[in-house]
Amino acid sequence: MNSQINPPEISFDEGRHPRAKIGYIVLASEETCEDDIFRLTPDGVGAHINRIHASDEVSLDSAGQMKFALKDSALQLLPDYAIDVICFACSGAAMVLGEQIVCDLLTEARPDAKAVTVLGAAKRALQALEAQKVVVLTPYPKAFEKYVRGYLQDAGIEVLVYESMELERNEDISRVTPEYLYRRANKLNDMDADAVFICCGALRSLEIIEQLEQKLNKPVVASNQAMMWDCLRQAGIEDRIKGYGKLFEL
Repeated sequence: MNSQINPPEISFDEGRHPRAKIGYIVLASEETCEDDIFRLTPDGVGAHINRIHASDEVSLDSAGQMKFALKDSALQLLPDYAIDVICFACSGAAMVLGEQIVCDLLTEARPDAKAVTVLGAAKRALQALEAQKVVVLTPYPKAFEKYVRGYLQDAGIEVLVYESMELERNEDISRVTPEYLYRRANKLNDMDADAVFICCGALRSLEIIEQLEQKLNKPVVASNQAMMWDCLRQAGIEDRIKGYGKLFEL
């Protein structure tokens, strides 16, 4: 006697990330950004990461070369599924290439998603905090200074103090201690500055934001913090994440 067992009806839901899906393009040589992304991603939000080929050398030339791989990197992020936001997570390259050019390339690859950069995120973060005068700390070589100053100036933000560590390898940037960043930012602080901006997602600045804000009594914006705040807000996620500065109260 043969008996046929009918399988139960399969049930489906919206998956692990029903609130939003965000794609990030991170440098192949980068060691900090990915950890920060997962640390700041709320439940129900997908963080989908692809790497872009990039030299360990930090230079204007290596930054410019990323233009040729950017579109392909974007196409490989959940290629058969819609995403809400796509972000290029390299401030230096976005400055050298031009933020609009980067966003145009991302949009060509992923017209379904809002295209942003970590650089644009920092600008919007400073503007949201009403910071018109800032202190800037970066790890970049001297050649990047005119790009950083020019970008902020075009956004209506005056740089009162600018210091660069003039590091030439991404690996070295990721090895700068949070304690050093805290000491230097505290030392560089200008009483007339509305905020401190620690520029570069490879720096381990996330760990010191809250402590530094309490010490200086002013907002601190760090690249990965700003990127996550902006990407979440662009995706319609309004979560206030505690422990990472005044920005996440907005």
